[in-house]
Amino acid sequence: MTDTASFQRDKRGDWRPAAPIALAPINHWPPNPKAITQWLFGWPGYLWPYNAFWLAVAVVTWAFLTPSLQAMQSIEAWWVGILLARNIGFILLLFGGLHLYLYVFRAQGEAFRYTTRSFAVGSRPSVLITKCGTTCFTRCYPACRCLRRMK
Repeated sequence: MTDTASFQRDKRGDWRPAAPIALAPINHWPPNPKAITQWLFGWPGYLWPYNAFWLAVAVVTWAFLTPSLQAMQSIEAWWVGILLARNIGFILLLFGGLHLYLYVFRAQGEAFRYTTRSFAVGSRPSVLITKCGTTCFTRCYPACRCLRRMK
């Protein structure tokens, strides 16, 4: 996504693609094995680089950041808490990092946003003043309540 010349905006400033979204070659009929293989294994394609990266993150997480299967044979609060803390940490790292990069630092500017209008502030009662804080709270709080009930 480096070519900003192909981006078009309508009268309201909303982004519109230059061409309609095309289906992946695996969804075409009759099948074209060459196009499917290139789409699956090409660069950038379906597997490389993004899905291979997430597969590596999942394997490392399972191997090094998950309690052993013997420990998880019965439901206990300590290992559920470890998994919950790990997942919340990953969520904060990934989505918090994206929020920081894209909205706080505005590293990409306005070129790749769907709309150039800023987010609404104060549009509904929020628990933690900002929309981001409210979203984080409403996603993490129910999980913590369930963990507390397990004790």
